[in-house]
Amino acid sequence: MDNKFEVYDPSTNIWTALASSPIPTGIDYPAITKMNGKIYVGGGFAANGNGTSSIDSYDPLTNTWTSKAADAKYYFHDIEAVGNEIYRVGANINPTQTKAYDPIANFWTIKANLNVSRVLPNLVAIGGKLYALGGQSGSITSMNAVQELIVFDDLISPSNLTANAGNTQVTLSWTAVTGATGYNIKRSTTTGGPYTTVASNVYGSPYTDTTVTNGITYYYVVTALNASGESGNSNEATATPMGSSVC
Repeated sequence: MDNKFEVYDPSTNIWTALASSPIPTGIDYPAITKMNGKIYVGGGFAANGNGTSSIDSYDPLTNTWTSKAADAKYYFHDIEAVGNEIYRVGANINPTQTKAYDPIANFWTIKANLNVSRVLPNLVAIGGKLYALGGQSGSITSMNAVQELIVFDDLISPSNLTANAGNTQVTLSWTAVTGATGYNIKRSTTTGGPYTTVASNVYGSPYTDTTVTNGITYYYVVTALNASGESGNSNEATATPMGSSVC
């Protein structure tokens, strides 16, 4: 096992080792996908034979790797990008689980479970939906092939979030998401999070947060909800509530 990284040019039929940019973690059987011009590598076996929790991104423009938020130590899975998130499906740990990674928030979110257990599944994204095919069902050693093809239709993230400050309150507004049955309001005092949910299953926009303190800057994101689970985070909006001036 090594952490060397190579690039292939079909026009020259040549592989070139990128010696100056090794993968941060040497891994066997990782899952790999691409999104927004970057390559993401996650999971697999570490040098000690155990699963790895790492997910790393590679930027071809700068020839650099960046380590991202770790997940559980997993392998025998696949990852695929849909919209603004990267989805992990199947694995040795909870083989019915679907999780989504948001590169902007650098955070993992649990999504709707698969209909059947899948170890070593294959994923492909088409038209904003995620298709899972094949793999093994049951335990890792069962070797029962999964013949079912299923499709996962995720909620898109809320957009155009704005935050308007008042006296001991912040009013949030956002664009409604088709298919959403509610929204979670999340807040942090640090840009980029981590965020804490301050209101769950809110009916819709606008929403006024009255649990704030004047003079403190708050950073908000909103997620959409339906029976399938929770969307990724919206854009971040910030506001600093202030008291009314006294003349």
